[in-house]
Amino acid sequence: MNKTLKIFALILLVSFLFYSDFIRDYVFKNVQYQIHYLSLFSAEGTPMVENYTDSWMEKLLKGKSITELINLKWLFTLAFTFYFLLFSILIPFILYNKKRIIKYALVLYGTIFFSALIIYGLRFISSDYNWQENTYLISLGLMHFLQSSLPALLLVLAFKLHLSFNDENR
Repeated sequence: MNKTLKIFALILLVSFLFYSDFIRDYVFKNVQYQIHYLSLFSAEGTPMVENYTDSWMEKLLKGKSITELINLKWLFTLAFTFYFLLFSILIPFILYNKKRIIKYALVLYGTIFFSALIIYGLRFISSDYNWQENTYLISLGLMHFLQSSLPALLLVLAFKLHLSFNDENR
């Protein structure tokens, strides 16, 4: 890949990555707003709170139950994790042109994803509310990390360090 095309591809990918953080946040917040709104109806069927869901997202989510919205959040979690994994592979690969970056990205994502899954599963070993809330929040924080631009940036820096240490040892 020539240098001009490489720079153009990197600028495009980094721009998409930057805005993807905001898009992910927009989607999840609006699904959560809709869940909150649907969970607070009176016995007569009238809403007890304002619906803060964006009008565009409200149209997309119209008619969905709370259970369907929760399942949608799980689906979005997997989709955004995979989406950000692709950036974590593509950006360092274009920069350094080393296939090893794929292995490093998969190990990083796999380790954190399965750690989050195990920690989330730990919430079911106790009925204590604080325990359940804390394990949920830890797993949520780990998944938020994977669904952000941070792993891609971390891999770019880590691989640069890895390459510089290898060059010094030669």
